[in-house]
Amino acid sequence: MNVCPGTILTLQSSAANGYLWSTGATTRSIAVSAGGTYWVKAYSGPNCSAQSSNQVVTMLTAPATPSISANGSLALTASHPSVVLTSTTANSYSWSSGQATRAITVTTQGAYRVTVTGSNGCQATSTAALISANGCTPPAVPTITLSGSAVITSGQSVTLTSSTAGGYLWSTGATTKSITVTSAGNLHCSCI
Repeated sequence: MNVCPGTILTLQSSAANGYLWSTGATTRSIAVSAGGTYWVKAYSGPNCSAQSSNQVVTMLTAPATPSISANGSLALTASHPSVVLTSTTANSYSWSSGQATRAITVTTQGAYRVTVTGSNGCQATSTAALISANGCTPPAVPTITLSGSAVITSGQSVTLTSSTAGGYLWSTGATTKSITVTSAGNLHCSCI
C-alpha cells in the first residue's frame, strides 16, 4: 500500500477476543502514519491465536513545497488593481481561491495558498501570499492545534483551537476560538 506523507491510515483487525499488533498495540485498530510492515495476531483464548498476513505500507515522497511569486506589489491600489500570483512548477495546482492553473490573477485582498500535486499523487501546500487592499493587510494564516489524535472513532471527540486573532469563522459556522468535533471532515478557520 503506497501512501503520501501526512496520511494517517487506520488498520483494523477482524473481530476477536484479543489483539496484538506488530507495533505492540492491543486494540482492534491502529492508526499508522509511517511506512513499514504491519501485522496483527488475533486471540480467541489465552493460548489460541492466528496471525494475519503482512500489510506493507510504503511512504511516498511529497513534492517540494511550492513557493508563490508575484508580478509586483502585494498591495492592491487604484493604479494596481490586480496581482498575478504564480506557483513553482508541478503536475497540477489547486489554489485556495478555487483555480487550478499555475498562475492566477487576484483582485481582492486575502491569503492565497496553492497546493501542488506531484507525479505520484502526493501533495504539498505553500505558505500564504497575503494580498492587502485599501491599507488593510489580512492577518497571518491561522494555525489549528488538536487536543488529541486526528483519528477518532465512534463516540470520541477532539477539540480544535485556532491561533489568536481578532475574530474567527470556522468551516462549521462557529465563531469561537475553539470547537469540539465528533465526526470526520476537512475543517478550517478563517481569522479576521
